[in-house]
Amino acid sequence: MKNVKAGKIYFYLGKKCILNDLNMNVEEGNIYGFLGANGSGKTTTIRIISEVFKPNIGKIIKNSKIQDKKKIGYLFHRDSLYESLSALDNLELFAKLYNINNKDQKISQLLKEVKLFDVKNDKVSTFSQGMKKRLSLSRVFLNNPYLAVLDEPFSGLDIEAKEWLINYILDRNKTENMTFIISSHDIYELSKICTKIGIISKGHIVKEQKIDYPLEPTYIEKLYKECQ
Repeated sequence: MKNVKAGKIYFYLGKKCILNDLNMNVEEGNIYGFLGANGSGKTTTIRIISEVFKPNIGKIIKNSKIQDKKKIGYLFHRDSLYESLSALDNLELFAKLYNINNKDQKISQLLKEVKLFDVKNDKVSTFSQGMKKRLSLSRVFLNNPYLAVLDEPFSGLDIEAKEWLINYILDRNKTENMTFIISSHDIYELSKICTKIGIISKGHIVKEQKIDYPLEPTYIEKLYKECQ
């Protein structure tokens, strides 16, 4: 069953074509690695899937489990945290917006997992970029989404935090069949987790391929170079 299907998507900024006949197929339970050079259309695709942008032509079809936006978790490349609030207040605000049950327990658990529990009452403005990324990631998983859409999730994370994220993705995928779309330049980290790769070039997905992880990073790198 497909979780997300993008059919013949075109998107323009003025007269410039950003996405050109883009087709994407993400099956339920995929960990879909989304690769492409800067300016290739990755972030625009993520924003269309997230319904931040609407395509000029074409449509995104989502299965019934993720018709409700509350069943999708998003991480954008630039975080949208409230810097004047504490880490705890940021998550509590999000939990209220999404009517999350047992929010206190879930918030405490996630803050411990991302190693921010001891600074939960500190303002986000005092956090490093890596700490902000970890807080943003905890917000993605707070509502137990069926689909997590992550734009450059490994950027700004130290080795320990990357390892936590990789293990967390694999665990949620295995135990809950959670689907992931992960846009990243980090071929090394993607090679540890992805079950399918999509490569975009000049606004068009030129290759989609199912793969078995873990892979040698050189295999994905070779696929990527062949498509440029």
